[in-house]
Amino acid sequence: MMSELGLFCPNCGNAVERGQWRIAQGESRELEGGRKNVLCNRCYFDQFELVKLNEKGSIQICSVCEAICRKNKWVDKKEGLEEEMISEMIEEGLEIQRGVKDISWGFSLENIDKKTMHVNCEFEGNARDREVVEKRIVEIKIVREICDICRKKSGGYYSGEIQIRASSRKPTKVEKNRSIEIANDVANRRKLLGDRNDFVSKIVEKKEGIDIRISTSKLGQKISKSIVEELGGSVSTSETLLSEDRDGNKIYRIAYLVRLPAIIIGDVIDIRDGKGPILIKSTGDVLKGIRLASGESYKGLVKDEKFNRIQHVSNVGKTSIVSIDDTYSMQILDPESYHPITIARPTFIGPNLKEVKVVKTEEGVYVLPNE
Repeated sequence: MMSELGLFCPNCGNAVERGQWRIAQGESRELEGGRKNVLCNRCYFDQFELVKLNEKGSIQICSVCEAICRKNKWVDKKEGLEEEMISEMIEEGLEIQRGVKDISWGFSLENIDKKTMHVNCEFEGNARDREVVEKRIVEIKIVREICDICRKKSGGYYSGEIQIRASSRKPTKVEKNRSIEIANDVANRRKLLGDRNDFVSKIVEKKEGIDIRISTSKLGQKISKSIVEELGGSVSTSETLLSEDRDGNKIYRIAYLVRLPAIIIGDVIDIRDGKGPILIKSTGDVLKGIRLASGESYKGLVKDEKFNRIQHVSNVGKTSIVSIDDTYSMQILDPESYHPITIARPTFIGPNLKEVKVVKTEEGVYVLPNE
């Protein structure tokens, strides 16, 4: 067969048609040796590779927390991260055949075992006006290591601690547990924002309270502030010199002293204003409670030295109601002598109660809400 252009395939000797020559003009590698190197379609596609790529790769995954090392930095595992990294890995080593147009590709993952993953790739493109599809398999080795954060955690690393204490008393179990919950909640929120360096390292029980060891000073600030906002009290800081780095910079360990208020929820206190005891219902910057003599609400600021603690509601006793005379008075049994006594009836006492919790002070006997 005679070629219109006088061109013949150097492999098989067949004529190269006009369309093949026109298309081949964009293929510089074929033209480097002159027109004699233009292959016919059959020979061209016999040795054709749509793409070249690295068929092996590896991913580092933390054996403890499943974090993934990406560009020499550990990041928390999240949905789609593995696929995103594999896509980047393949694209970095991907070389597309010259002259190919409209290239596109996709892949699916296949777990072979705990250490090996296959990436099944499919590439599509247009070469010499022909749609070409190629399938390739990339083998990914999964390397299990321990990330920097898990290594710090396992070694008990901490850069500061939050010391939970209380004024003129010891923190209650409820306060200690809530402080730990707040610390973990704050650390988890910061982790979700991408701060992997922020974590609670350890909880240390002390006679006077608890110490919450934390990894960064910024985390210590936020946890301390959150605890005081909810439970009340104040924060003070102190520093201890640990060492110096290679550049001579001093490294300190910071202690955040959270001093919880003397008053807690459930305390019955007298603020010495002549209106009788108050049952505390809410603490913080402002105290809220109920006046036991009348049932009226209380809201205000109380300094530690300006009140008397009478009793906590968990330790009060009960007594029987003898009668409810009217809206303003009632008879109960004295909790010590068991003689009937008449007291003011607060608004929180309903008509059908048979017994109530009571506290007895030098000023008299007061009933508490049956909550």
